[in-house]
Amino acid sequence: MKKNITLFVLTGLLVIIAFISTMSPKNKPVLSSAWDVMGPATPRGYICYKTPRPILVDGKDDDAAWQFVEWSESFADIEHIDPAIRKAIESKLADGMPTPLPSKRAKPRFATRAKLLWDDSFLYVYCEMEEPHLWAVASTNNEQIYKTDNDFEIYLDPDGDNQNYYEFEVSPNNIIWELNPKKTYDDGWVYEKPYNLVGLQSAVHLRGTLNDPTDTDEGWCVEVAIPLGELKRFSPNAPFPPKDGQYWRFGLARVEWIVDILNGTYQKLDRIDRPANNWVFSPVGKPAKHRPERWGVLQFSTKLAQPGLVPAAYTPDPTLVVRDVLMKVYHHQRAYHKLHDKFAPTAATLGIDEPVRIKISTKTKGYHATLRTELADGTTRTFRVRDDSLLTEIK
Repeated sequence: MKKNITLFVLTGLLVIIAFISTMSPKNKPVLSSAWDVMGPATPRGYICYKTPRPILVDGKDDDAAWQFVEWSESFADIEHIDPAIRKAIESKLADGMPTPLPSKRAKPRFATRAKLLWDDSFLYVYCEMEEPHLWAVASTNNEQIYKTDNDFEIYLDPDGDNQNYYEFEVSPNNIIWELNPKKTYDDGWVYEKPYNLVGLQSAVHLRGTLNDPTDTDEGWCVEVAIPLGELKRFSPNAPFPPKDGQYWRFGLARVEWIVDILNGTYQKLDRIDRPANNWVFSPVGKPAKHRPERWGVLQFSTKLAQPGLVPAAYTPDPTLVVRDVLMKVYHHQRAYHKLHDKFAPTAATLGIDEPVRIKISTKTKGYHATLRTELADGTTRTFRVRDDSLLTEIK
């Protein structure tokens, strides 16, 4: 009997020790969120020089100023993750982090690259796309082009607050769609459409023939002039025209469908059978173009795009570090709320171990997280993110 009691006690102690070990920091469950794959996708940057004279919008890059500015990096799949970063993430997955890693997307089948310029009146965007089969079916402006046609897309968030931004889409036959998303898909998808800017100009140049499957085409080019005065409504507190060194968040994207040739015509099959590719200037890490926190960073320069141009140095936005910390809070809060039907009261509850002070204020139906810190440029600034991803500077 005494032997049985001793065995029982020893067994109980082992159970307790095992339980305690599972509560140790090393084995503490890791909260997983979309930020696990979005965070490593550092936004790409581009320097936007000033053109000494207005650009003639004709779909070609033959204006002199275009010849003095660099091409953007080649577009990548929206889910692209740098191989070294992918390896680091996969090691975490091996340790039990449950977030699924995006599939290894192949390099886009066709090349895409872009250039940007500006003057006091317009932001100019030029994009060159390889395409062996030029086709289009959209015939009326302000249709949902991306559902029916290949398209090129521009996203602009001048104040970088993740809300109230501008979207432009254009098809190979120069049918356009403009809208004003006020909140992203994840935050309720509130938008106004159509939302046409007064004075917008767009043109398409085809390097081939449209809707002719009997030949092989080279591609298509898009040139757009976006009136700066019309963009001020998306960022009423930002200076217009932009100042030297000012940053905007911007996205460039290309939707590419796979088509078959049936009965002498191009046929786009069902989305499930042939899903579209999304190729972007700055990869997001997940298939979500409406995540402004992972769009590229446009750095304006007042240097003129002309002979003798000495390239400016691209300087990463010093606020990106604090923005990323707060967006990590946002995405982890979404994951926490899904599990617990409430928001976490502290960053520690979210498993965020950052050498910064994050203050979270929870409310009945939401929260906001505030961070005040010294940036790389020596300034001390305060930013805040809300449960609907609105990110603003507190002055």
